[in-house]
Amino acid sequence: KMATYGIPTKYIMYNAHLICMNKLTGEGAQDAPIWGQSRCVLFPPKDSSSIVKVAYNPLGKMGNKNEAYITKLLRGTKEGHYLANIKQITKNGYVVSAERVDTSRPGSQAECDVIESMVNKSPRLNDIHRANIGYKKDGTPCIVDFGGVHHRYRSDE
Repeated sequence: KMATYGIPTKYIMYNAHLICMNKLTGEGAQDAPIWGQSRCVLFPPKDSSSIVKVAYNPLGKMGNKNEAYITKLLRGTKEGHYLANIKQITKNGYVVSAERVDTSRPGSQAECDVIESMVNKSPRLNDIHRANIGYKKDGTPCIVDFGGVHHRYRSDE
């Protein structure tokens, strides 16, 4: 509701972080969660297999919904293995639980090229770059943020 009523994003993000701090902590200092233009990422304790993405504006909500849709669309496909998949999304779309992958090292440009080639056979994903690559438990590189998506409606596009 705070995002709907226009509360500035920095306050929404910071409050979400404070509320969740005891159970979901950002990597790094307690006062510095991982956050971008539209969502922050919270990391449950190390034994967890999930992360939590909290949207703090309508753009973040759209990113969450896009990721949930793409995960559902590509579930069980070869392309789907190259995504850090969404496990759950709240009814209002502002919070998702996503597959936790290793993002401690950046991907290579070659891995970005392979992922881009593979996933763009289905939806058109953008923002594939070295810092947006993680690694699944089996070592497969995957894209961790695919909220900015453009659907391909015709095969000749």
